[in-house]
Amino acid sequence: IGIQLDGLKIKTPRSLIATDLTFDYSRYKDFLDFNNQVSMKAEFNHSQIEMNDISYFAPALNGLYKKINVSGKISGKVNDLRGKKMNILLSGTTTQFIGDIKLKGLPNIEETAIYLNVEYLKTSYNDLKQIPIPPFTTQHTLSIPSNIAQLGNIKFKGIFTGLYNDFYMYGNFSSALGNLSTDISVSHDSLKDTEFYKGTLKSNAFDLGKFFETSLLGKVTANVAIDGSGLTLEKVSANLKGTIQSLEFKNYTYQNIIVEGDVANQIFKGKLDVKDDNIDFDFNGKVDFTQKLPKLDFVTTINKADLAALNFIHSTHKTNFSTRLVVNVTGNNIDNLIGRINFENTNYKQGKEVYKLNIFTLDVEQKNAVKSITLFSDFLNATVKGSFKILELPLSVEKLLSDYLPSYFGIKSFPKNMQAQNFEYSFLFKKTDDVTRLFAPEITIAPKTLIEGNFNSVTNKISLTGNSTQLTYANFVLKNWKLNAGSNHTFQFSTGCERLYLTDSTWLNNFNLNSITNADSVNLYLVWDNKTVKQSKGDIKAFLHFNPNNIINFKILPSQFSIADSVWNINNANEVIIDSNRITVNQIIVEHNNQSIGINGIVSNNKKDQIKLTLNNFNLANLKIYT
Repeated sequence: IGIQLDGLKIKTPRSLIATDLTFDYSRYKDFLDFNNQVSMKAEFNHSQIEMNDISYFAPALNGLYKKINVSGKISGKVNDLRGKKMNILLSGTTTQFIGDIKLKGLPNIEETAIYLNVEYLKTSYNDLKQIPIPPFTTQHTLSIPSNIAQLGNIKFKGIFTGLYNDFYMYGNFSSALGNLSTDISVSHDSLKDTEFYKGTLKSNAFDLGKFFETSLLGKVTANVAIDGSGLTLEKVSANLKGTIQSLEFKNYTYQNIIVEGDVANQIFKGKLDVKDDNIDFDFNGKVDFTQKLPKLDFVTTINKADLAALNFIHSTHKTNFSTRLVVNVTGNNIDNLIGRINFENTNYKQGKEVYKLNIFTLDVEQKNAVKSITLFSDFLNATVKGSFKILELPLSVEKLLSDYLPSYFGIKSFPKNMQAQNFEYSFLFKKTDDVTRLFAPEITIAPKTLIEGNFNSVTNKISLTGNSTQLTYANFVLKNWKLNAGSNHTFQFSTGCERLYLTDSTWLNNFNLNSITNADSVNLYLVWDNKTVKQSKGDIKAFLHFNPNNIINFKILPSQFSIADSVWNINNANEVIIDSNRITVNQIIVEHNNQSIGINGIVSNNKKDQIKLTLNNFNLANLKIYT
């Protein structure tokens, strides 16, 4: 028994169906159980179907107000429906399906087994988040992570089988971020509102950085077995094992990475092995970002790393860095860091220069309110102990100095919640040649150079002492240098050395520079005395005054110095005015008998401004001692 309707057209307020339709059944009574007893055959030709209209036959679809455009052949009962050469377009969207369909279990969507042989499927984030989910009367739609939007138009060709929220998928994806191949099962846990997945994931130049919205990462090509859940960095929890053929990080493409480990709630625990032309290293340990402060516990051996090629530093020379790094710390900056960082057998080569560091151990501990930082290394032993916040230290020192130079620092409101700083410190320099050659080639520091002191922001007291057998900056050499600074009612600073070499053959003995700062004024005293047969000494006094209008006045007080028994005097009428965009020099005149040197003028960005040097009866023989 059956009904055959050729050239059938059905029109409702929301649907327009054009098809040849056949119903096969055993008896008319079967229509009372239409879903299970009546077989259908239909060939649709660009029919427009409002899904809620079908709810007359399938009540579970009640409330599903979505229109689809359908072409293709459908056969079977509602509870066991098949579609051949189907072309389905979701109206008002770009979502389109072309392929074969098998649906077993309708009208119960929750339990309907779906088989799709997908020749072509296109959709997008905006389309997916509009797809209703049962029960449709609630008008709820799919919950899609926002970073899926980065994929743009998503295309898929392959096999899909399972429930709508628990399925197996094999095929190839293409998107705005790159291509993915999957052989994976996916299920959605509605109670946890997360996705679970297991299988193999292959990527080809997939832009991981844009997907996870981080500028550090770029494109990745990989073949990874994955077993986990979550699609965002905050929710992802997965076991990974596989090979990353290429990965962009900091605009460098790493190659040949083997990964094996677990990623869970911003935790990675496992192993990495990288064999790249510019880096060879292995990593074994754990990185945990789940708590308020990250915890790092790992060992990594870097056999080689060209830091310039990897874009960690800028250098015109080829570089090579190697070390063994052991890290067990909690924290993300120097103020909240607790634990130990240890570098062993560190070597760095830049061009032809080689730098070595055998030992570098940094220990940070905190007991109650007392924190201690201890550094032990080839080039420096350092300790800082007490109550302190290093990141706030510049502001605390600025607050202290503002008591002595209020106009320079202006009327500044310092944060009320600044932590009290009360600590002592000590820095003992050892063999620093490799470090200074690399970071400050114009400086050399003799072994056993010591700098130490203390600071208390509550009482506004600071002390600083230092000594060294020799310091060098450019061509200047300081023999037996010393430093002493501190604050009380005034801020006092004193530094000097037994001998200051200006050139190989010219020096100043018993050289001292002293200053006293208070009430916006700095009194300066510069003295030296070579105590030679031909008198060579100096006694120069000057002062600085800081004004509220950001103008600084500098004046050399009546002073004199002697060079080879020649006494030179500095006149009293001089003045230097420093403001934000110019330096004005007035009447700096140095005189010896009938000889004089005068400096006047303006230094600024204005090309018309000039500094004039006036020589009057100056004997060039005076310069012989400097050549």
